[in-house]
Amino acid sequence: MPFILLSSLANIALGRGFFRYIDTERYNMLKMFTFIKASLSLFWPRDLVFRVTPKKADESIIRKDRRELLLHILLIGIILLSISIAVSNLIWKSFYDAESISIYVAIFWSIYNVVMLVVTILYIINRHYYRQKYRFPVKVRLQIKVRDSEWVTTTTCDISRHGVCITIFDNYQFDDDKISIILELPDGPLKAECILDSSVLQPNGFRKLGLTFQPFAQKEQNRLLYFLFVNLPRDAFNKQQLVPNYTSINDLKFPIKQ
Repeated sequence: MPFILLSSLANIALGRGFFRYIDTERYNMLKMFTFIKASLSLFWPRDLVFRVTPKKADESIIRKDRRELLLHILLIGIILLSISIAVSNLIWKSFYDAESISIYVAIFWSIYNVVMLVVTILYIINRHYYRQKYRFPVKVRLQIKVRDSEWVTTTTCDISRHGVCITIFDNYQFDDDKISIILELPDGPLKAECILDSSVLQPNGFRKLGLTFQPFAQKEQNRLLYFLFVNLPRDAFNKQQLVPNYTSINDLKFPIKQ
């Protein structure tokens, strides 16, 4: 117990506000068997096999995550068995002779480990898989073409390599599922054709639209990638903004005339 208290205080003091005890313990539980396997490779070396990191969180990846939890579930069973043996030994002295205080301490830490293992398993079971299409939370001015060739200015909620999410008044209609947009990036407008993937009505009378980019020129793709992976992280760091905002007309080198 003193070790845990002292190490937690040290981590809190040196963690600059980012230390989370439960998250750290959960990570330690998850890496436990991986580290054991790595240590065993020192005595039973095997040929290394290169595997490409999956870019899509399909059912096979989810099933693999579930399989990795089998050892943790087995460990929970073993610990619960040991707790039942310790309790029965306290009552009937049926297995071994030991001081009661040492058995109580062992039971306490066993229960603690079971709780942390259960928390870890529930975290993996309930986790969301965002690997396929990472979305950058950023506000960018955007023009969207609605019915009767009218262009409406709005703001993005997030942008990815494959699409964009926006909010718009619910009373606007579109000619079809193919929608034209103009993203007002800091280095100039980016025009794209999109497919309407999702449409969700919000309580405030707005509608949230999920748009998927249709294939466009390689030059424009490179501009979008440069904005997402270079400009955006740099500006977020410099401005200390969790959600960078480019909606001001002063942020644009080449603003679009209305």
